[in-house]
Amino acid sequence: MSGENWERETNNLPDGDKNEKESYQFMDQVIKKRPFEWKKPLIRLFWIVLSGVAIGVIAAVVFLTVLPSVRKTLGIPDEKTRITIPADKEPTDAVISSSSVRTESMVTASSEEEQDEPTPTVTPTVFPGVSTTPQTQTGLTVQQYKKLYQDMLNSADKPKHSLVQVIGISGEMDYFNQNYEDRKQVSGFMIAENDRDLFILTEYRAVSNVKRIQVVFGDNSMADATVQKADENTGLAVVKVPLDSVLPSTKAAFVIATLGNSYYTTTGDPVLVLGSPMGYSDAVFFGVITSIKNKTSVFDHEYSLLTTDIEGSSTGSGILVNLNGEVIGVITQGLHQEGGSTITGISISEIKTLIQSLSNNETVSYAGIKGREVTDDISTRTGIPLGLLATDIAQDSPAMLAGIKEYDVIQEIAGQEIRNMNDLSKMIDSLKGGDVVSVKAMRKGASGYAEVNFSVTLSAK
Repeated sequence: MSGENWERETNNLPDGDKNEKESYQFMDQVIKKRPFEWKKPLIRLFWIVLSGVAIGVIAAVVFLTVLPSVRKTLGIPDEKTRITIPADKEPTDAVISSSSVRTESMVTASSEEEQDEPTPTVTPTVFPGVSTTPQTQTGLTVQQYKKLYQDMLNSADKPKHSLVQVIGISGEMDYFNQNYEDRKQVSGFMIAENDRDLFILTEYRAVSNVKRIQVVFGDNSMADATVQKADENTGLAVVKVPLDSVLPSTKAAFVIATLGNSYYTTTGDPVLVLGSPMGYSDAVFFGVITSIKNKTSVFDHEYSLLTTDIEGSSTGSGILVNLNGEVIGVITQGLHQEGGSTITGISISEIKTLIQSLSNNETVSYAGIKGREVTDDISTRTGIPLGLLATDIAQDSPAMLAGIKEYDVIQEIAGQEIRNMNDLSKMIDSLKGGDVVSVKAMRKGASGYAEVNFSVTLSAK
Protein backbone atom coordinates (compact mmCIF):
# COMPACT_ATOMS: atom_id res chain seq x y z
CA MET A 1 0.00 0.00 0.00
CA SER A 2 1.42 3.38 -1.00
CA GLY A 3 1.94 6.15 1.51
CA GLU A 4 -0.72 8.39 -0.08
CA ASN A 5 -3.37 5.72 -0.06
CA TRP A 6 -2.59 4.80 3.50
CA GLU A 7 -2.86 8.46 4.56
CA ARG A 8 -6.11 8.88 2.64
CA GLU A 9 -7.57 5.78 4.25
CA THR A 10 -6.48 6.95 7.63
CA ASN A 11 -8.13 10.32 7.22
CA ASN A 12 -11.41 8.63 6.32
CA LEU A 13 -11.42 6.60 9.58
CA PRO A 14 -13.12 7.68 12.76
CA ASP A 15 -10.94 9.31 15.36
CA GLY A 16 -10.78 6.13 17.58
CA ASP A 17 -9.90 3.85 14.72
CA LYS A 18 -7.40 6.36 13.47
CA ASN A 19 -5.49 6.28 16.78
CA GLU A 20 -5.50 2.43 16.81
CA LYS A 21 -4.22 2.31 13.26
CA GLU A 22 -1.43 4.72 14.04
CA SER A 23 -0.29 2.58 17.03
CA TYR A 24 0.07 -0.60 14.92
CA GLN A 25 3.65 -1.28 13.81
CA PHE A 26 5.66 -4.18 12.26
CA MET A 27 8.81 -5.66 13.91
CA ASP A 28 11.79 -6.82 11.93
CA GLN A 29 13.01 -10.34 13.13
CA VAL A 30 16.18 -12.27 12.29
CA ILE A 31 16.03 -16.15 12.52
CA LYS A 32 19.15 -17.66 14.10
CA LYS A 33 20.13 -21.32 14.83
CA ARG A 34 19.44 -22.45 18.33
CA PRO A 35 22.73 -23.12 20.24
CA PHE A 36 23.45 -26.84 20.94
CA GLU A 37 23.04 -27.86 24.58
CA TRP A 38 25.68 -30.40 25.72
CA LYS A 39 24.35 -30.97 29.22
CA LYS A 40 21.21 -32.96 28.39
CA PRO A 41 22.89 -35.58 26.11
CA LEU A 42 25.71 -36.02 28.60
CA ILE A 43 23.28 -36.50 31.45
CA ARG A 44 21.27 -38.97 29.35
CA LEU A 45 24.44 -40.90 28.39
CA PHE A 46 25.51 -40.99 32.03
CA TRP A 47 22.22 -42.55 33.12
CA ILE A 48 22.36 -45.11 30.31
CA VAL A 49 25.87 -46.18 31.32
CA LEU A 50 24.93 -46.23 34.98
CA SER A 51 21.86 -48.36 34.27
CA GLY A 52 23.97 -50.81 32.22
CA VAL A 53 26.52 -51.12 35.00
CA ALA A 54 23.78 -51.68 37.57
CA ILE A 55 22.14 -54.37 35.43
CA GLY A 56 25.53 -56.06 34.91
CA VAL A 57 26.29 -56.04 38.64
CA ILE A 58 22.86 -57.47 39.46
CA ALA A 59 23.29 -60.18 36.79
CA ALA A 60 26.76 -61.07 38.11
CA VAL A 61 25.49 -61.32 41.69
CA VAL A 62 22.57 -63.50 40.62
CA PHE A 63 24.87 -65.68 38.49
CA LEU A 64 27.41 -66.18 41.30
CA THR A 65 24.60 -66.92 43.74
CA VAL A 66 22.85 -69.44 41.50
CA LEU A 67 25.98 -71.06 39.98
CA PRO A 68 26.90 -73.22 43.03
CA SER A 69 23.35 -74.58 43.18
CA VAL A 70 23.37 -75.33 39.45
CA ARG A 71 26.78 -77.03 39.70
CA LYS A 72 25.61 -79.03 42.68
CA THR A 73 22.41 -80.09 40.92
CA LEU A 74 24.28 -81.14 37.77
CA GLY A 75 27.16 -82.67 39.73
CA ILE A 76 29.73 -80.36 38.10
CA PRO A 77 32.64 -79.58 40.45
CA ASP A 78 34.29 -76.19 40.70
CA GLU A 79 37.99 -75.64 41.36
CA LYS A 80 37.50 -75.71 45.13
CA THR A 81 35.49 -78.94 45.15
CA ARG A 82 37.27 -80.74 42.31
CA ILE A 83 38.71 -84.13 43.24
CA THR A 84 42.33 -84.71 42.25
CA ILE A 85 43.89 -88.18 42.28
CA PRO A 86 47.55 -88.09 41.18
CA ALA A 87 48.44 -90.67 38.55
CA ASP A 88 51.31 -93.11 39.09
CA LYS A 89 54.29 -93.35 36.79
CA GLU A 90 54.98 -96.73 35.28
CA PRO A 91 58.35 -98.31 36.14
CA THR A 92 61.01 -97.41 33.60
CA ASP A 93 63.23 -99.93 31.89
CA ALA A 94 66.14 -98.51 33.90
CA VAL A 95 64.44 -99.41 37.17
CA ILE A 96 63.67 -102.90 35.92
CA SER A 97 67.23 -103.32 34.62
CA SER A 98 68.77 -102.14 37.89
CA SER A 99 66.57 -104.60 39.76
CA SER A 100 67.79 -107.39 37.48
CA VAL A 101 71.40 -106.33 37.98
CA ARG A 102 71.00 -106.46 41.74
CA THR A 103 69.48 -109.93 41.49
CA GLU A 104 72.29 -111.17 39.24
CA SER A 105 74.87 -109.64 41.59
CA MET A 106 73.33 -111.44 44.54
CA VAL A 107 73.35 -114.72 42.64
CA THR A 108 77.01 -114.24 41.60
CA ALA A 109 78.07 -113.32 45.09
CA SER A 110 76.22 -116.32 46.45
CA SER A 111 78.00 -118.62 43.98
CA GLU A 112 81.42 -117.25 44.97
CA GLU A 113 80.64 -117.77 48.62
CA GLU A 114 79.62 -121.35 47.91
CA GLN A 115 82.99 -121.96 46.27
CA ASP A 116 84.88 -120.49 49.22
CA GLU A 117 82.80 -122.15 51.89
CA PRO A 118 82.13 -125.87 51.53
CA THR A 119 79.33 -125.80 54.09
CA PRO A 120 76.87 -122.88 53.54
CA THR A 121 75.22 -121.27 56.52
CA VAL A 122 71.42 -121.22 56.47
CA THR A 123 69.99 -117.86 57.55
CA PRO A 124 66.52 -118.18 59.09
CA THR A 125 63.67 -116.09 57.61
CA VAL A 126 62.84 -113.04 59.70
CA PHE A 127 59.13 -112.32 60.25
CA PRO A 128 57.70 -109.10 61.71
CA GLY A 129 57.76 -109.25 65.48
CA VAL A 130 59.48 -112.66 65.56
CA SER A 131 62.76 -113.11 67.38
CA THR A 132 65.72 -114.46 65.35
CA THR A 133 66.84 -116.94 67.98
CA PRO A 134 67.99 -120.46 67.11
CA GLN A 135 64.56 -121.82 68.07
CA THR A 136 63.12 -120.49 64.78
CA GLN A 137 64.95 -123.34 63.03
CA THR A 138 62.54 -125.78 64.68
CA GLY A 139 59.44 -123.71 63.81
CA LEU A 140 57.44 -120.81 65.22
CA THR A 141 55.76 -121.06 68.57
CA VAL A 142 52.06 -120.39 69.03
CA GLN A 143 52.82 -116.96 70.48
CA GLN A 144 55.05 -116.12 67.55
CA TYR A 145 52.36 -117.13 65.08
CA LYS A 146 49.89 -115.01 66.99
CA LYS A 147 52.25 -112.06 66.93
CA LEU A 148 52.86 -112.52 63.20
CA TYR A 149 49.18 -112.51 62.28
CA GLN A 150 48.43 -109.69 64.67
CA ASP A 151 51.03 -107.53 62.91
CA MET A 152 49.46 -108.37 59.55
CA LEU A 153 46.00 -107.61 60.93
CA ASN A 154 47.24 -104.24 62.14
CA SER A 155 48.14 -103.44 58.53
CA ALA A 156 44.45 -103.79 57.69
CA ASP A 157 43.23 -101.51 60.48
CA LYS A 158 43.45 -98.19 58.62
CA PRO A 159 42.05 -99.30 55.23
CA LYS A 160 39.31 -101.21 57.06
CA HIS A 161 37.95 -97.89 58.35
CA SER A 162 37.58 -96.70 54.76
CA LEU A 163 35.25 -99.57 53.83
CA VAL A 164 31.47 -99.21 53.58
CA GLN A 165 28.58 -101.30 52.37
CA VAL A 166 26.62 -99.93 49.42
CA ILE A 167 23.01 -101.07 49.09
CA GLY A 168 20.90 -100.51 45.99
CA ILE A 169 17.15 -100.76 46.61
CA SER A 170 14.62 -101.23 43.84
CA GLY A 171 10.88 -101.84 44.21
CA GLU A 172 9.33 -104.48 41.98
CA MET A 173 5.99 -106.24 41.60
CA ASP A 174 5.71 -109.99 42.16
CA TYR A 175 3.32 -112.41 40.43
CA PHE A 176 0.56 -111.42 42.85
CA ASN A 177 0.95 -107.70 42.03
CA GLN A 178 2.43 -107.03 45.44
CA ASN A 179 5.29 -104.59 45.79
CA TYR A 180 8.50 -105.85 47.36
CA GLU A 181 12.03 -104.52 47.77
CA ASP A 182 14.96 -106.00 45.90
CA ARG A 183 18.31 -105.24 47.55
CA LYS A 184 21.79 -105.50 46.04
CA GLN A 185 24.71 -105.13 48.40
CA VAL A 186 28.42 -104.78 47.64
CA SER A 187 31.48 -103.31 49.30
CA GLY A 188 32.81 -99.85 48.56
CA PHE A 189 35.58 -97.67 49.92
CA MET A 190 35.98 -93.95 50.50
CA ILE A 191 38.33 -92.39 47.98
CA ALA A 192 37.95 -88.62 48.54
CA GLU A 193 35.93 -85.82 50.09
CA ASN A 194 35.46 -82.10 49.61
CA ASP A 195 33.60 -79.49 51.62
CA ARG A 196 30.23 -80.85 50.48
CA ASP A 197 30.36 -84.56 49.65
CA LEU A 198 32.02 -87.86 50.44
CA PHE A 199 32.98 -89.96 47.38
CA ILE A 200 32.86 -93.76 47.40
CA LEU A 201 34.09 -96.17 44.71
CA THR A 202 31.90 -99.23 44.34
CA GLU A 203 30.48 -101.62 41.74
CA TYR A 204 27.97 -100.35 39.22
CA ARG A 205 25.91 -103.56 39.33
CA ALA A 206 24.62 -102.65 42.79
CA VAL A 207 23.53 -99.08 41.99
CA SER A 208 22.30 -99.46 38.42
CA ASN A 209 18.57 -98.88 37.85
CA VAL A 210 17.68 -98.59 41.53
CA LYS A 211 15.29 -96.22 43.28
CA ARG A 212 17.41 -95.63 46.35
CA ILE A 213 21.04 -96.04 47.39
CA GLN A 214 22.10 -96.40 51.01
CA VAL A 215 25.62 -96.45 52.43
CA VAL A 216 26.32 -98.30 55.67
CA PHE A 217 29.41 -97.08 57.52
CA GLY A 218 31.63 -99.03 59.91
CA ASP A 219 29.61 -97.91 62.95
CA ASN A 220 26.40 -99.17 61.26
CA SER A 221 25.10 -95.64 60.69
CA MET A 222 23.43 -95.09 57.31
CA ALA A 223 23.12 -92.28 54.79
CA ASP A 224 21.52 -91.91 51.38
CA ALA A 225 23.75 -91.60 48.32
CA THR A 226 23.44 -90.80 44.63
CA VAL A 227 25.42 -91.97 41.63
CA GLN A 228 28.00 -89.39 40.57
CA LYS A 229 29.06 -91.27 37.44
CA ALA A 230 29.54 -94.86 36.32
CA ASP A 231 31.74 -96.68 33.82
CA GLU A 232 30.09 -99.71 32.26
CA ASN A 233 33.39 -100.79 30.70
CA THR A 234 34.96 -101.66 34.05
CA GLY A 235 31.75 -102.05 36.06
CA LEU A 236 32.85 -99.32 38.49
CA ALA A 237 30.86 -96.37 39.79
CA VAL A 238 31.40 -93.45 42.15
CA VAL A 239 28.56 -92.56 44.51
CA LYS A 240 28.51 -89.48 46.68
CA VAL A 241 27.07 -88.87 50.14
CA PRO A 242 26.32 -85.31 51.36
CA LEU A 243 28.57 -84.70 54.36
CA ASP A 244 25.78 -82.92 56.23
CA SER A 245 23.87 -86.24 56.26
CA VAL A 246 26.73 -88.10 58.00
CA LEU A 247 26.79 -88.21 61.80
CA PRO A 248 29.64 -86.29 63.45
CA SER A 249 30.79 -89.44 65.24
CA THR A 250 30.91 -91.26 61.91
CA LYS A 251 32.94 -88.46 60.32
CA ALA A 252 35.45 -88.67 63.13
CA ALA A 253 35.88 -92.43 62.64
CA PHE A 254 36.04 -92.92 58.88
CA VAL A 255 39.30 -92.78 56.91
CA ILE A 256 39.88 -91.86 53.27
CA ALA A 257 41.68 -94.80 51.68
CA THR A 258 45.31 -94.40 50.62
CA LEU A 259 45.75 -95.48 47.00
CA GLY A 260 49.09 -97.20 46.50
CA ASN A 261 51.26 -97.72 43.45
CA SER A 262 50.41 -101.16 42.09
CA TYR A 263 52.97 -100.87 39.28
CA TYR A 264 55.63 -102.05 41.77
CA THR A 265 53.61 -105.00 43.05
CA THR A 266 55.38 -108.26 42.22
CA THR A 267 54.60 -111.95 42.37
CA GLY A 268 55.02 -113.31 45.89
CA ASP A 269 54.14 -110.06 47.69
CA PRO A 270 51.94 -110.52 50.77
CA VAL A 271 48.43 -109.16 50.29
CA LEU A 272 45.32 -108.63 52.37
CA VAL A 273 41.79 -108.82 50.98
CA LEU A 274 39.16 -106.69 52.74
CA GLY A 275 35.45 -106.22 52.22
CA SER A 276 33.12 -108.96 51.00
CA PRO A 277 35.31 -111.37 49.01
CA MET A 278 33.11 -114.31 50.01
CA GLY A 279 29.83 -112.42 49.75
CA TYR A 280 29.58 -111.43 53.42
CA SER A 281 30.89 -108.15 54.82
CA ASP A 282 33.65 -107.25 57.27
CA ALA A 283 36.01 -110.03 56.18
CA VAL A 284 39.83 -110.07 56.21
CA PHE A 285 41.88 -112.61 54.25
CA PHE A 286 45.66 -113.10 54.03
CA GLY A 287 47.56 -114.42 51.03
CA VAL A 288 50.14 -113.63 48.36
CA ILE A 289 50.10 -112.26 44.82
CA THR A 290 50.46 -115.23 42.48
CA SER A 291 50.40 -113.41 39.13
CA ILE A 292 50.59 -109.89 37.74
CA LYS A 293 50.73 -110.88 34.06
CA ASN A 294 47.03 -111.50 33.46
CA LYS A 295 45.20 -108.77 31.57
CA THR A 296 41.64 -108.06 30.61
CA SER A 297 40.53 -106.01 27.64
CA VAL A 298 37.57 -103.68 27.44
CA PHE A 299 36.70 -101.22 24.71
CA ASP A 300 39.56 -98.73 24.26
CA HIS A 301 41.47 -100.00 27.31
CA GLU A 302 43.38 -102.94 28.72
CA TYR A 303 43.93 -103.44 32.44
CA SER A 304 46.33 -105.60 34.46
CA LEU A 305 44.87 -108.01 36.97
CA LEU A 306 46.43 -108.91 40.32
CA THR A 307 45.72 -112.56 41.02
CA THR A 308 45.97 -113.99 44.54
CA ASP A 309 45.98 -117.46 46.06
CA ILE A 310 42.88 -116.64 48.14
CA GLU A 311 39.65 -118.46 47.37
CA GLY A 312 36.73 -116.14 46.72
CA SER A 313 33.13 -115.97 45.59
CA SER A 314 31.96 -115.06 42.10
CA THR A 315 29.76 -112.42 43.75
CA GLY A 316 32.51 -111.11 46.03
CA SER A 317 33.66 -107.51 46.23
CA GLY A 318 36.30 -105.56 48.12
CA ILE A 319 39.86 -104.33 47.86
CA LEU A 320 43.43 -105.68 47.80
CA VAL A 321 45.76 -104.06 50.33
CA ASN A 322 49.52 -104.31 50.80
CA LEU A 323 51.26 -104.47 54.19
CA ASN A 324 51.60 -100.67 54.19
CA GLY A 325 47.83 -100.36 54.33
CA GLU A 326 47.60 -99.03 50.76
CA VAL A 327 44.94 -100.10 48.26
CA ILE A 328 46.62 -101.80 45.28
CA GLY A 329 43.63 -103.48 43.65
CA VAL A 330 39.84 -103.39 43.38
CA ILE A 331 37.69 -106.50 43.12
CA THR A 332 35.04 -106.01 40.45
CA GLN A 333 32.80 -108.59 38.84
CA GLY A 334 32.86 -106.57 35.63
CA LEU A 335 36.40 -107.84 35.04
CA HIS A 336 36.10 -111.18 36.80
CA GLN A 337 37.88 -114.00 35.02
CA GLU A 338 35.51 -116.76 33.99
CA GLY A 339 36.30 -120.11 35.50
CA GLY A 340 38.56 -118.61 38.16
CA SER A 341 37.82 -119.20 41.82
CA THR A 342 40.66 -117.16 43.30
CA ILE A 343 40.29 -113.49 44.17
CA THR A 344 41.46 -111.15 41.41
CA GLY A 345 41.60 -107.36 41.49
CA ILE A 346 42.14 -104.71 38.86
CA SER A 347 45.40 -102.79 39.29
CA ILE A 348 44.61 -99.52 41.11
CA SER A 349 47.33 -97.51 39.35
CA GLU A 350 45.75 -98.16 35.96
CA ILE A 351 42.33 -96.78 36.96
CA LYS A 352 43.32 -93.69 38.95
CA THR A 353 42.63 -91.41 35.98
CA LEU A 354 39.25 -93.09 35.54
CA ILE A 355 38.42 -92.70 39.25
CA GLN A 356 39.22 -88.99 39.05
CA SER A 357 36.97 -88.56 36.01
CA LEU A 358 34.10 -90.44 37.68
CA SER A 359 34.48 -88.41 40.90
CA ASN A 360 34.28 -85.12 38.97
CA ASN A 361 31.44 -86.30 36.72
CA GLU A 362 33.60 -85.77 33.65
CA THR A 363 33.07 -87.38 30.29
CA VAL A 364 35.67 -89.66 28.74
CA SER A 365 36.37 -90.04 25.03
CA TYR A 366 35.22 -93.23 23.35
CA ALA A 367 36.03 -95.01 20.08
CA GLY A 368 34.78 -98.56 20.73
CA ILE A 369 37.78 -100.71 19.78
CA LYS A 370 39.03 -103.88 21.41
CA GLY A 371 42.17 -105.54 20.07
CA ARG A 372 45.28 -107.62 20.44
CA GLU A 373 48.91 -106.80 19.72
CA VAL A 374 50.51 -108.32 16.63
CA THR A 375 54.08 -108.93 17.74
CA ASP A 376 57.11 -109.52 15.51
CA ASP A 377 56.84 -113.26 16.13
CA ILE A 378 53.13 -113.40 15.28
CA SER A 379 53.67 -111.25 12.20
CA THR A 380 56.48 -113.53 10.97
CA ARG A 381 54.45 -116.70 11.46
CA THR A 382 51.08 -115.48 10.15
CA GLY A 383 51.89 -112.65 7.77
CA ILE A 384 49.67 -110.22 9.65
CA PRO A 385 51.13 -106.70 9.61
CA LEU A 386 52.47 -105.23 12.84
CA GLY A 387 49.96 -103.21 14.83
CA LEU A 388 46.78 -103.67 16.83
CA LEU A 389 44.50 -106.38 15.46
CA ALA A 390 40.88 -105.34 16.07
CA THR A 391 39.15 -108.29 17.71
CA ASP A 392 35.87 -106.53 18.46
CA ILE A 393 34.18 -103.28 17.41
CA ALA A 394 31.38 -102.00 19.62
CA GLN A 395 27.95 -101.76 18.06
CA ASP A 396 27.11 -98.24 16.81
CA SER A 397 30.44 -96.98 18.13
CA PRO A 398 32.45 -94.18 16.46
CA ALA A 399 34.85 -96.81 15.10
CA MET A 400 32.02 -98.81 13.50
CA LEU A 401 30.37 -95.69 12.07
CA ALA A 402 33.71 -94.70 10.53
CA GLY A 403 33.96 -98.08 8.77
CA ILE A 404 36.55 -99.92 10.89
CA LYS A 405 35.88 -103.64 10.92
CA GLU A 406 36.92 -106.64 12.95
CA TYR A 407 40.36 -108.01 11.97
CA ASP A 408 41.54 -104.66 10.62
CA VAL A 409 45.10 -103.99 11.82
CA ILE A 410 45.32 -100.46 13.24
CA GLN A 411 48.79 -98.98 12.82
CA GLU A 412 48.39 -95.23 13.39
CA ILE A 413 45.96 -92.82 15.05
CA ALA A 414 46.44 -89.10 14.48
CA GLY A 415 49.90 -89.84 13.13
CA GLN A 416 51.01 -91.74 16.26
CA GLU A 417 52.10 -95.37 16.03
CA ILE A 418 49.73 -97.89 17.62
CA ARG A 419 51.09 -101.32 18.51
CA ASN A 420 48.94 -102.50 21.43
CA MET A 421 45.96 -101.63 23.63
CA ASN A 422 48.16 -99.56 25.92
CA ASP A 423 49.07 -97.28 22.99
CA LEU A 424 45.40 -97.07 22.03
CA SER A 425 44.18 -96.20 25.54
CA LYS A 426 46.80 -93.46 25.96
CA MET A 427 45.81 -91.92 22.63
CA ILE A 428 42.06 -92.06 23.37
CA ASP A 429 42.57 -90.59 26.87
CA SER A 430 44.51 -87.66 25.40
CA LEU A 431 41.56 -86.69 23.19
CA LYS A 432 38.08 -85.37 23.86
CA GLY A 433 34.63 -86.29 22.68
CA GLY A 434 33.94 -84.60 19.35
CA ASP A 435 37.56 -84.71 18.22
CA VAL A 436 38.06 -86.02 14.69
CA VAL A 437 41.13 -88.23 14.25
CA SER A 438 42.64 -90.01 11.27
CA VAL A 439 43.18 -93.76 11.54
CA LYS A 440 45.54 -95.72 9.33
CA ALA A 441 44.94 -99.48 9.16
CA MET A 442 45.68 -102.54 7.05
CA ARG A 443 42.79 -104.66 5.74
CA LYS A 444 43.08 -108.09 4.19
CA GLY A 445 41.68 -108.50 0.71
CA ALA A 446 41.83 -111.00 -2.11
CA SER A 447 45.39 -109.98 -2.98
CA GLY A 448 46.64 -109.55 0.58
CA TYR A 449 46.72 -106.62 3.00
CA ALA A 450 46.14 -103.12 1.70
CA GLU A 451 46.22 -99.75 3.45
CA VAL A 452 42.88 -98.18 4.40
CA ASN A 453 42.27 -94.82 6.06
CA PHE A 454 39.40 -93.65 8.23
CA SER A 455 38.19 -90.45 9.84
CA VAL A 456 36.78 -91.21 13.31
CA THR A 457 34.73 -88.70 15.31
CA LEU A 458 35.13 -89.68 18.96
CA SER A 459 32.11 -89.58 21.23
CA ALA A 460 31.92 -88.77 24.93
CA LYS A 461 30.67 -91.12 27.64
